[in-house]
Amino acid sequence: MGLREVLVKMQILETGFNRQSGFTLIELLVTLVIIGLVTTVVFLNFSTLQTIESREKSFQKTFDFLSEESITTGNIIGWYADMNTDKAYFISMDGLKLNDSSIAMPKSGYGDLINFEKVFRSFDGNIYEINKDADLNSPLVVFYPSGENSGGLLDIKEQDFIQRVKINKNGKTEILQIAY
Repeated sequence: MGLREVLVKMQILETGFNRQSGFTLIELLVTLVIIGLVTTVVFLNFSTLQTIESREKSFQKTFDFLSEESITTGNIIGWYADMNTDKAYFISMDGLKLNDSSIAMPKSGYGDLINFEKVFRSFDGNIYEINKDADLNSPLVVFYPSGENSGGLLDIKEQDFIQRVKINKNGKTEILQIAY
């Protein structure tokens, strides 16, 4: 036996195990679990961001359409919403909804929000709780032939945050996340 072999055997006796290069099964399993957890968190956050982005585009498309429709027809248009649906109607100069004047709008994604509590805050200070008893008598947003609208904030209360759809008076929308 050479000196090297004697030193290795002494080290084994001293420490109780022979450490060779490589990883143990436990180390590999712990590493895989950590990678799995990190991947899950990243995927969920990315999925939430995609949902928010697609919802913003849907609302933007709808409000752009209503603004353009108001400009081209020269009529005032009101956007109405209840718990389940959103609709748009031509409205008269005195603010009354014209019967049988429903406008075929692009899909806004509003129908996907049936199970969420919704509150609309107009820029003039009025607050409308949109629930199953809400009626479609008052427009939430009014679009004028000049290209402007009344604007407002639509809060959609989800599990642990609120998505706020901000409808600016120039028709542009923004979606903000607010934790509560």
